[in-house]
Amino acid sequence: MTPPRAELGYAYEVGRNLPEMLKHIENLLTTCPGNCERSCTKCLRHYGNRFLHPRLDRRLGLQLLRYARFSVQPSIPASGEQRNTLEPLARFLTLEGWSVKWADSALVATPENGSKAVAIGTYPALLAKAEAEKRHALSRHSGGIPILLPDYLVERDLPSAYQEVMKHVKV
Repeated sequence: MTPPRAELGYAYEVGRNLPEMLKHIENLLTTCPGNCERSCTKCLRHYGNRFLHPRLDRRLGLQLLRYARFSVQPSIPASGEQRNTLEPLARFLTLEGWSVKWADSALVATPENGSKAVAIGTYPALLAKAEAEKRHALSRHSGGIPILLPDYLVERDLPSAYQEVMKHVKV
């Protein structure tokens, strides 16, 4: 005998309506009602997850959902999007005395002591680095030592992104 629906709870209801729920979640992650960049109280944030607010990222969630549902791997961002992501790192490097310039989909940076330049690009954090290296245009770039950084690292932890760059340069 099947218990009445009221006794089965939310998990049962979600399971019964999973395709519809996943479509609704994908719509919410794609187009936030508050038109936010990463997360806000109209899409992902609420009081119960207040300690996680800085980590919530609807774009990352959308990539994960599409991978789980359709096995779609995230694509390498276009050069304009990479430039937007790398702009804070470019300012950080400039403050540290580096000279920076933009070339195609890369940030080309040279330390103040004139060491070899580095060409920096980004890739989606959910993509394995080895896969990103195969697919990224920077792998074919000849304007310096190629460095690929996860977009999430650059956007959320700029000092660590800088340290990753420093690992490739003898300053």
